[in-house]
Amino acid sequence: MKRIYAVCLLVIAATGVVRAQEDAEGCKDHPLLTRMKDFSIESCSKNFNAGDFATGPTEAQTFEGDITTVRYAAMENIVNNLPSELQILRNYETAIVGKGGRKVYAGETEVGNGGNVGVYTMTVNGLEHWIRVGDFYTPQGNGIGAYTVEVLEREAMQQDVSANAISTALSTTGRIALQINFDTGKSSIKQESQPI
Repeated sequence: MKRIYAVCLLVIAATGVVRAQEDAEGCKDHPLLTRMKDFSIESCSKNFNAGDFATGPTEAQTFEGDITTVRYAAMENIVNNLPSELQILRNYETAIVGKGGRKVYAGETEVGNGGNVGVYTMTVNGLEHWIRVGDFYTPQGNGIGAYTVEVLEREAMQQDVSANAISTALSTTGRIALQINFDTGKSSIKQESQPI
């Protein structure tokens, strides 16, 4: 019995008591930033949207562009040694400022989800990036168990929808004439004008 117990202990020691959590499928760090040590990606998303970035406790600027959102969670092996909000914010601030970026605001805010945030901006290859670090989760007051990094690449949306005939006429002549008929004395469009 003692041998079986000793073999089990050796197997556990060889494989590690706690296995590192793997990143969520299809998720990876944003190319500009890495993550805190011993954190894995819990979830991620990327889409064109508008984002509010705190510039003060109650002030914000809104920008449009591709927003990459990555939610990081502490791995089980650091449960008793979690970093603080300040430690996470300082790590990102040092990395961003070291790459030529600047801090816009760090502290408590009522913007977005509220709470303590760090907001930074940097330009890379002529593209302006806005970065927000926040949405901290604190398990049992013991440091930070999860946090979110959002990176907005500020640019105009790529147009996917077009009105072909109208678009062509506007781009070639700069104007367009449409004949739209309404019911007499009403604001409803007549059936024959519906396609226009």
